[in-house]
Amino acid sequence: MRVLIINQHFSDVTGGSEYQCHILAEGLYRKNVKVLYAAAGPFRKEKYHENYQVVPVDLSEEKPTKELIYSFKPDCIYWRFNKHHLSRVRTIAIDLNIPFIFAGSHINDFRRYAYKPSVWKGWRALKRYIRSCYTQISYSSKQFPYVLSSDIITSNNGELIEGINHPYKRTIYNGQAPVVGKFDWHRKYCLWVSNLKASKRPEQVIKLAIQLKDIYPEVDFLLMGNIQDPHYESLIREWEKYNNIHYLGYQDQETINAALKSAELLIHTSEPEGFPNILIQAWFMGCATATLNYDPDSFIKKHPVLGKCCKNQRDMFRYVSHVLSRKNKAYKNHKDIKVIAEQNFSIDRFIDNVYQIISGLVKEEVKVQ
Repeated sequence: MRVLIINQHFSDVTGGSEYQCHILAEGLYRKNVKVLYAAAGPFRKEKYHENYQVVPVDLSEEKPTKELIYSFKPDCIYWRFNKHHLSRVRTIAIDLNIPFIFAGSHINDFRRYAYKPSVWKGWRALKRYIRSCYTQISYSSKQFPYVLSSDIITSNNGELIEGINHPYKRTIYNGQAPVVGKFDWHRKYCLWVSNLKASKRPEQVIKLAIQLKDIYPEVDFLLMGNIQDPHYESLIREWEKYNNIHYLGYQDQETINAALKSAELLIHTSEPEGFPNILIQAWFMGCATATLNYDPDSFIKKHPVLGKCCKNQRDMFRYVSHVLSRKNKAYKNHKDIKVIAEQNFSIDRFIDNVYQIISGLVKEEVKVQ
């Protein structure tokens, strides 16, 4: 069986979907599946060093995209690259009668009219932002029919595909097998992990840290992640004037896991997306989470031991304050949290679920549209 996986590669871009495609490629390779990983996006390298084959491809160019697919002759295409250039690859797959899986990771993957928010200042910036939104919405609407034409649609958050009219759709949770590195901090701390950009709403954790600095002066608020929006470079300098706020920049996954293991709490302020990997990482480390008005697949509601989905900033302040006020710290590294993570988000479970779908398509157990 030959499977073509299309996404950016995790060695080029640090992201959840890229990591999931990597572990899927590794898992399929161990099952003796012939895997070709088409590394898309602007940051691709010329060479990769993995057990499975990786080839860089510019999907904006029709000729190299066609040559790649025609030469590899995949039995199935697993697409996890949002809607970027989707129409080109989906059209080729239809022409060659290749089964096609659209694996969505973000809420915008399943919106016909989608755009990403941004921070702007001044009228000129506002005009650029409006033009950008119009361009994004127009492009998204043209690509969306190719999402619906896929043979199977999967999502890491079942709520995202509830309203999608498609005969074959399935929820498949991401998989994790966290490796723990080293992280030392001299004080108690709450952790926030994400790339700094508007959709992640880092301002909300800063507000929280400032509100709590005099109530719990022994607790720091640590931020980890790349700066993706230059707007935040000057803001970080302002934020770090408070002695309980520390920006630690990019950290590898092993260090993040070690930090989660000792954290009082993970604070998550991102706007609704998919099913954030950082939540899963935290739960594997036994770390409870406080999210801001977002509970993917209502998972925290189903398992209250995992933390709380706070309905607004005030609710988050009350919950975090309550957690920090506890004298009994037995809730940290809670075994029940780890058990829930292991039962629902193991790598083997993720790989087996996707493998079964691919096998069903190739064997025509699922009718190709």
